Amino acid sequence: MKNQYFADIRDLFKYDLALSLLCKGGPSSLTLIPMLTPDTKSTHGSKILYKGNHVGIQNRVLAGFLMNCLHEDKRNIVELSGFFRTAGSGCRVFNVYAGNTYFSNAKRKSYFEGIPDSMLGGAVVLLDPDIGIEPLNSHKPSDGHVTYGEICGIYSRMNDNSVLMIFQYIPRVKRKRYFKSMKAALNRNISTNFPVYLVSDNQVVFFILSKSILISEHVRAVTTEYCKRYGLEPYGQRLRYENKGR
Repeated sequence: MKNQYFADIRDLFKYDLALSLLCKGGPSSLTLIPMLTPDTKSTHGSKILYKGNHVGIQNRVLAGFLMNCLHEDKRNIVELSGFFRTAGSGCRVFNVYAGNTYFSNAKRKSYFEGIPDSMLGGAVVLLDPDIGIEPLNSHKPSDGHVTYGEICGIYSRMNDNSVLMIFQYIPRVKRKRYFKSMKAALNRNISTNFPVYLVSDNQVVFFILSKSILISEHVRAVTTEYCKRYGLEPYGQRLRYENKGR
C-alpha cells in the first residue's frame, strides 16, 4: 500500500468488499494492516475517475467520501478514520494498524508481532501489501510482499468470528490457473480446514479466509452475491472490464 494509491478505483473496490463482509454476530469491526511503503514517481494510483461499471460504485456513501478525499488532495490512509466514524459506514470499530509508519523488510518481525490481539478478534482483517503474497520461488520477499508465514501468523491469532482478506495484484498469467494455484498454496501453507474464497475484477484479487463453519458460510454467501451484483464471474473475471493497471 502507498498513500499515492489512496482513493483510487482499487480502494473503492477494496473497502466496499470489506464492508460487505461485516455481519451481526460475526465480524463487526474492520482492521486495516496497510504494510505502507513510501510514495514513488510512478503513475500507479492514477485511476481515479469513478465510472458506473467500477466495482464498489453502488456504495454511494463510500464513493462520495473517497471522491471528496481526491478533490481535497487528502490521499492518506489515516483519512479513513473519519469515514468509519460515521453511522453510514456500517462499521462498529475501525483500526489502522501502525498508521503512517512505513513498512520494510528490516522491520518485518516487529511489525507483525506488534499487531494487538484486540485488532484481530471479531474483525474483517484487511491485509494490504503493496503487491501481494510472496512468489513461491522467491528467496527473499520485497517490501511489497507479505509472506505465507506472516499470513499464517495473523490467521492463527484471529478468533473464529474473524475474516482475513488479502490484497493481491494479478500478474500477467492465465487467470483461472493462477487463482487455482494460489488457493492451493494458501490452503497448503496456512493449513486451513475451510475454503479459500476470492473476489476479483480481473486486475486485482482478494483472497478471503475464515476459521469456522458459520463464518465460512457467511463469506460464501457474501462473495456469491457480491459477484452477481457487479457482474463478476465466479472465478474472478469480468467481461469487458476496461481499467488496466492499478
